[in-house]
Amino acid sequence: MSNKLRWIWVVPLLALLTLLAGCGQSSGSVAGLPSGWSWHHDDHYPFDAPVPPQWSVASFTNTQSPGDECEYTVNFFPPGREAISERAASELEPELIAITVKGSCPLADPSHDTDWTPEAGRINVGGTMCTVYDRAPEPDRMVVATFGGHQYLFYMQSPANTAQRDEMLFKQMLERFRYTGK
Repeated sequence: MSNKLRWIWVVPLLALLTLLAGCGQSSGSVAGLPSGWSWHHDDHYPFDAPVPPQWSVASFTNTQSPGDECEYTVNFFPPGREAISERAASELEPELIAITVKGSCPLADPSHDTDWTPEAGRINVGGTMCTVYDRAPEPDRMVVATFGGHQYLFYMQSPANTAQRDEMLFKQMLERFRYTGK
């Protein structure tokens, strides 16, 4: 049998074996996410953020003056809470995860803020190794990263009774965050 004729059979056979290898397997997940999670594909800035099961999403833009975008925030609300599209969400909601992209507002620097303490380890957020900062006595967390020339703040606030769950979800969101710009 010639080499050319042999390849004619090998390629379709490999394709068939690849298809059969996946038969009967159902992960129940969406594109690399745990079962029940979904993606928030942001229209304002180039990023995709994972959304925990039954959490809702709302965003808002904070402007200092007309045409001056100070910051843009996407808030993630736990099940049973109304998604609020306003700056006051962090003051009104005891449990919240947020991603804020800084525009013309002053940049955040938790490394020089005595309210925030760095954790010992670092976490990979969108391919960037970042420090996680804690604020006590509240179980608050903050991570700062730069993507596409913009500062991104990842923030979690939680009451004590849901802090352990929220910290786990926050970590999973950070680890799966995707910056989609160039």
